[in-house]
Amino acid sequence: MAENNNHLDEAVVDEAQREQDVEVEEEVEEEEEEEEEEEEEAVVEDVKATLADGPAEKSPKVAPKQTKRKGRRVKHRASVTTRLIGNLQREAQSKSSWVVGLLFFKSDPGFEAVRETVGKRLLQIPRFRSKLTARRFPAKMEFVELDDDEIDMDYHFRQAFQDRTATLDEVDEFVGSMFDGFNHPMDKPLWQITYIPKLEDGRAVLITNISHIVGDGIAQVEVLMRLLDPVKESKGEKVQKPRTGANKKRKPPALGPFTKAKVFMGGVWEGFFSVISSPDKKNTLRLKDVNKPSPTKRCTFSETIPLDKVKELKNMYEGATLNDVLVTLLTLTLRAYFREVGDKGALRNKVRAQFPINIRSKSEGPFRNDNPRNKFTYGFMPFHVSGNRDASATFWRTKRTLDKIKSSPSPVVQHQVGKVISNIMPLKALNAQLLNLAAKATAQVSNVPGPQDAVTVAGTEVDDMRFLLYSPLSFYVGLLTYNGNLSASFCIDSALADPRLISKHWLPEFEKFYAHAKEAAGESGLIRKPRSCLDCL
Repeated sequence: MAENNNHLDEAVVDEAQREQDVEVEEEVEEEEEEEEEEEEEAVVEDVKATLADGPAEKSPKVAPKQTKRKGRRVKHRASVTTRLIGNLQREAQSKSSWVVGLLFFKSDPGFEAVRETVGKRLLQIPRFRSKLTARRFPAKMEFVELDDDEIDMDYHFRQAFQDRTATLDEVDEFVGSMFDGFNHPMDKPLWQITYIPKLEDGRAVLITNISHIVGDGIAQVEVLMRLLDPVKESKGEKVQKPRTGANKKRKPPALGPFTKAKVFMGGVWEGFFSVISSPDKKNTLRLKDVNKPSPTKRCTFSETIPLDKVKELKNMYEGATLNDVLVTLLTLTLRAYFREVGDKGALRNKVRAQFPINIRSKSEGPFRNDNPRNKFTYGFMPFHVSGNRDASATFWRTKRTLDKIKSSPSPVVQHQVGKVISNIMPLKALNAQLLNLAAKATAQVSNVPGPQDAVTVAGTEVDDMRFLLYSPLSFYVGLLTYNGNLSASFCIDSALADPRLISKHWLPEFEKFYAHAKEAAGESGLIRKPRSCLDCL
């Protein structure tokens, strides 16, 4: 009888412990849900303020930091965006999205030094020691922190070409085939790092492979900054952080009231009905069957362009932004490629890019509770590759398009629609709709600002940085600035064109663009915006 009573007491204690754990977990979820609702309201207010030509004032809100209690699992509810990306990865690895970064060292710091330094700094971020789990799938997902002995560092850190020197072409090929047969175990944190100790030019390279489930581009830039060595105060130096634009106040583009109303109504329509809009016509950068991407990619990296020269080009155009110049340069690069290969379909029809849009409010940072955030949606922009416009005409048309996109409420509407359908649609139907929406554009483009000065990791200077995205989409372009240079990474489905046919036009088209602007600006040094009587509308 005493033994039975002991068992009964243990059962009561266990049940009480479980109830207490559930209460703690629900408290965390309720707090995060309230925070997310407040943040979404703030984003809506920001959009309204932007459309009214007046930013709304807000006081910054600091989220409470969650601490792990001994003997308990700390769980964090996944955001809407994370759930949508996570659903795709849980269905098939070929439908997942991974952010791949390449850090080229001037010399070999040693694998053990890299593993010790980078591993220690990554594991200080809870998300990098957590696995993704699903409950009431697919409606709810959460990150569950693992104990130290549950994290297999031999899996998360590996070497390649450790017995011989690797060429740069072999690095490109290695990156393109990284995901062939790769199936990341969902019981492990969603990241892996590969180190190649010796390249043909004497450098070494660190390849970071982090799931988009972990965080969006702005958050992953912050992750990168946390991997860097601290700057020695004795030198009086300070590494300038990248300007992600997460909390930067921007002057609204100058649009007339009629145009604003048209953009607003069009944005609402696009946000609701973008799934049923028509995709781009067939061209050499689109798969015949967008639902069957190849497991391998072909990747290449462009030559670098001095950022000061890009800014000088920007300053030649009245009211220009750096993004206006970059998108114009990419448009000119693609136009040169399409003309060279004789792609009449692309030159006659629309060619669009899908690009990420930050939907954080001005008071939100890249992290919450010391974890990367995943709060973005996608927008669409056309590349004006058709016709025989010169560089300036292409620039002004591109700028006008980008100004309208900045004033559109489509991103907020899309995010809210995604939040609703992610809770009511079956998994396969939801994933099919997401892939269908993503595949409507020819390309996916990201613009990531890296550190503005040279940095070190494990005591060794990082000579260059590149990044790209592995995803179900057939063509990806990653623009990155680091240490005063601009570069582009091109990643394309292996069943399509050689990306080197595109990247070879990158630098020549910039030089032509720069020379054209220099001549057009003349002695005044400024190219005025074309005026029209329709500007007031």
